Amino acid sequence: SVQLISGGGDLNDRKLREEAGLLGNLSDMMSGVVAQSDEVLDCFVLSESGIILIADYTSDQKFDENGDVIRLNGKERPWYERAVEEGGLIWTDLENDGYTGEPIVMCAIPVYVDDELVAVCGASLSLANIENSVVSADLGEGGFACVLNSQGQVVFSPMTDGMFAFSENGESADLRETEGYIGMLITNAVGGGSGVEMVDVDGEGYYIAYNYIDAIGWTQLLLLPQSTVDAPADLMINNLSEISSSTTQEYTDEIKKISAITLIILVVIIASAVVASLILARKIVKPINHMTKRIGEISGEDMAFELEPIYSTGDEIEILAKAFARISIS
Repeated sequence: SVQLISGGGDLNDRKLREEAGLLGNLSDMMSGVVAQSDEVLDCFVLSESGIILIADYTSDQKFDENGDVIRLNGKERPWYERAVEEGGLIWTDLENDGYTGEPIVMCAIPVYVDDELVAVCGASLSLANIENSVVSADLGEGGFACVLNSQGQVVFSPMTDGMFAFSENGESADLRETEGYIGMLITNAVGGGSGVEMVDVDGEGYYIAYNYIDAIGWTQLLLLPQSTVDAPADLMINNLSEISSSTTQEYTDEIKKISAITLIILVVIIASAVVASLILARKIVKPINHMTKRIGEISGEDMAFELEPIYSTGDEIEILAKAFARISIS
């Protein structure tokens, strides 16, 4: 529904009635904005005269126990003050709705006509879906997501204890003041930085990916335990080690096989050499020894050197034996 609420002025005043009529022309458009999104709780226009036009689903929350309309001074609300001060679109930090008390975040923008401020338009966004997305984010074993506001305070987190726990009483600490490197990281993240770093959180190593959400001035953090992130790498290293050990063993076994084969070949060569030496001894040494012995026996009238089968070697020994035989006859 759409409600027109006076900030205390007299609606019987002609100018206020004209202004209220002009604002009323926005009713259909504002109702459409609220109807199109579950996240948009309301849409509003606050004029400088204090009249506010609101489109929402909570009109019943705007009455007190006596049935009187609750009139809030919109110009004292943070969203109005910041929009006017900054002169452009602003996003508030987490705050409670003025009527329902529900935690919300609001955006607002001032409207100027001929450089004169005439109104501030804005909308309230429900944080329920954002909170559910953050709390239920599946980042693996031990991983979680959280959101910090511009003051470095946790506004959404599934954690119930530890550094990044969410405090429902609104007393979350400013994590920028945390001692050590983590405090410097949070300061950088909240200040608009982004990146991925490994830090110690509550005594455990975590990889933190952080990104600044410029539109609302908040920072999203994704935290993953170092053990979870490094597990695939450790597994790969172990597998490589096993493969390396297996390969080394295969290499060692192959070297042993090659060594054994080489040794066998060497033994065969040595044995062949021995056999060849024995054959050579029989073929050369034995005939020469026999020839030497026979020559030593020649004496007196017995000067004949006779050819014997042992000299039939088919080489120089046989030639030498024939030469001795010819000499002895002559």
